[in-house]
Amino acid sequence: MPWSADEHRNWILDRIEPDSYVLDVGAGAGVWADLLKDKVKVIDAVEIFTPYVWRFGLQQKYRKIYHGDFRTLPIPVNYYDYIILGDVLEHFKYEDAMVVWEKSRNIIGPEGRILLSSPIIDFPQGEEEGNIHESHLHQFDMESLRSLSGVLESVEGTIIGSIMAEGTVAPVAEDLTVLITTIPTREDRLDKALVSVENQSLAPKSIKWITDTERVGAPQNRDNGIALVDTKWVALLDDDDYFYPDHLESLYNAAIDNDADIVYSWFDVEGGSDPFPENFGKPWNPEKPIQTTITILAKTDIIRKAGGYTNVHNMSGEELGEFAQGNTAGEDFRLIFNANKLGAKIVHVPKKTWAYVHHSSNTSGLPDRW
Repeated sequence: MPWSADEHRNWILDRIEPDSYVLDVGAGAGVWADLLKDKVKVIDAVEIFTPYVWRFGLQQKYRKIYHGDFRTLPIPVNYYDYIILGDVLEHFKYEDAMVVWEKSRNIIGPEGRILLSSPIIDFPQGEEEGNIHESHLHQFDMESLRSLSGVLESVEGTIIGSIMAEGTVAPVAEDLTVLITTIPTREDRLDKALVSVENQSLAPKSIKWITDTERVGAPQNRDNGIALVDTKWVALLDDDDYFYPDHLESLYNAAIDNDADIVYSWFDVEGGSDPFPENFGKPWNPEKPIQTTITILAKTDIIRKAGGYTNVHNMSGEELGEFAQGNTAGEDFRLIFNANKLGAKIVHVPKKTWAYVHHSSNTSGLPDRW
């Protein structure tokens, strides 16, 4: 339901300091916005079910609304003082609920607090008013709520259990840099990409972005960025795409576990369709290279040894026809192809860990399209 039980609302309100910044996850009817209207400085919301935004006038209640699934949305880190998870976790299977929980802790940081309420009795609920996200998929009890990481306080009611928890800082891979390539006309998209890196469950040592101010094109701009990387590993990202929170952790662990040189996962597509759906989940075969993506994690030296993204000399017309899968092979495929020729160990993680965004200002990396 878009409304939640009112048990412990005062307990939560008492723990929110005046003039603070609050994020209400799963806004529903906007109850927390109504309750905090005259108390906090800022209250923003996350809401996955768009009809609620219009039905309950959420745009008038909240300063900003993040539309979509909290698990994958880029949310600013260390910006909010409180995250409210009011009757949220029970709407996820347990594994997904833990993703929500740990992402909340990472976003809020050590100085922030998470305030959570959830039913602690058998409380079955299915789809409501066409909203499949209203279904209850996991039943918590008070013991399981208190056992969540970072819990500081708790209160048990007859229907609802509530907790307050502290945030955390993601562990850091000291040998990893994220490199984002961008152009001057896409600052908003770059901001979203940067926030998605900050949301990672495994943080990189550094984040670098390089802007194509000279209109050299994406391949040269990317190589210019690679020249600045001083870590063993580099993770590539285009400014108009974004990572899901487990992207770096999934690829980095796969690279270490498999002693790989290059690792790639797969993506969800926003605003378009997957050009190579048949490649998702297919183990890498060095005898039959396939199209992957720009969004890889690789040893920096391997990219340099392969000649970077501007090396277009090692692929014959015959090879291009055989391996390009009916598509013009861009710098992403050429880099992988050249590294494969050098004997690089390439591993596919059969998991969708990032979003590939199609939009009206896509340039295909060409400097004359912006």
